Order: sequence, then C-alpha cells, then structure tokens
Amino acid sequence: KVIHKEGTANPEYFAETYQSELSGTVDSTWMSGNRYFIQVIPEGRDEEFAQTTILGADGKLLVKTGDHIDQAQVIYQGSVINKIFYVDMSRLLLLIVFLGIAWLVHIAYQREHKQKKY
Repeated sequence: KVIHKEGTANPEYFAETYQSELSGTVDSTWMSGNRYFIQVIPEGRDEEFAQTTILGADGKLLVKTGDHIDQAQVIYQGSVINKIFYVDMSRLLLLIVFLGIAWLVHIAYQREHKQKKY
C-alpha cells in the first residue's frame, strides 16, 4: 500500500478520466457551485456506507442516478488530479520535515560536542 502497487483505480497523478474506486450503485449525482458530487453505495452495503466523490464541473459526468458501476469503470471525463498525488506529496513533505529535524539535531550535537572539547 505504501508504493501503490495494489492495482487500484486512478493510479496516475494527473489524468483525463476518473475511475470508480468501488463497485456499487450510483445513489445520487448533483452539482453545487463548480463541482460535481457523485454518491455511490457499495455492493452489499447500506446507504450509511456511501462514498461521495467530488469532481470539477469542467468535465463530463458519464453516470447517472441508479446506474450500476464496477471498480475501475470510467465515471467522469475531464481533467483530474487524483488523490494519490496528494498522498505522495504529503509523504514527501513529512519526510523533508523529519530530515530537517534530524539535521538540526545533528548541528546542535556538533556544537555541543565542540564546546565540551575546549
């Protein structure tokens, strides 16, 4: 899961289509502001487990309420920045913060060690 090799939908950072991340039934679709909202109820689950996906209004929605969709089925066509991009960027930022802290600790240790020598 760390290196995204599980074969899920939407493996690319930037794409021209968005694929459904689960199988189920489209419960509702609506537009608010400049965003599409797609609510999907997973197969064998109640409405309380519904997953809502938010996409930009500049593309074309390819599903409608009541449609059955499969995992990795294209449900939206348009420019998309997938969640995997944000996950990887947050991991990179966290790694940079940890390395920065380690470097500061190293510098502080070096300074303290030099002062004890004299």
